[in-house]
Amino acid sequence: MWVIKFKVFHKDCAFSPLCKKYNVSDFIYLLGFNFNKTKFIWTNTHILEGSNKNVKKFIGELRKNRVVKKLEVFNNYLITLEAESLKTYKIFSPLFSKEIFYIKPIIAKSDGFEYWCLAAWNRAILIKAFDASKHFGSSELLEIKETKIDKIFFPHITPDITDKQLQAMKLAIKKGYYKFPKQINLEQLAKELEISKETFFEHLAKAESKILPFLTENT
Repeated sequence: MWVIKFKVFHKDCAFSPLCKKYNVSDFIYLLGFNFNKTKFIWTNTHILEGSNKNVKKFIGELRKNRVVKKLEVFNNYLITLEAESLKTYKIFSPLFSKEIFYIKPIIAKSDGFEYWCLAAWNRAILIKAFDASKHFGSSELLEIKETKIDKIFFPHITPDITDKQLQAMKLAIKKGYYKFPKQINLEQLAKELEISKETFFEHLAKAESKILPFLTENT
């Protein structure tokens, strides 16, 4: 199978500019799409990473965006229903080809770029998708290769942990808490989420107690 990775500066996106503005990362996964005579309609899930204060500001401003028709919020986990004109869809339609597999979430980072990782049996399909991404704005091809895929992202394949527990664990991993030697301590991590050290440790410990048995049972 062929895999392509690229990044794009999507200046007109409802999410990427907010990621840069509020120093938030948005992990976006496409759930489905359809279209009628005039509109292209799609549904995404979002997992936001950032300080609680900035995430709240992000969501507050997102509610005002004309493309977002419906929004459900569960702490830092969002589900959005978005709609654009069918004319716009035709420009970007190669990105939504049924021959493409979204093997990882689209990641909108605080640098203002979206990072895409797509797969397909046909290399030409991925090239068309990358060419379509250029309509978003500045786009850069990072990698395209033929390879075997051993991991595919699924939103609910992991144990049932709460949003706060997941947020604590992701931050700990991102900041190097599990590296040797540790690059950050619990107090510093708690400060980033604007909670007490004790509360952060509780979230992290509960996440570990659910994930570690899951990993050992499934190896």
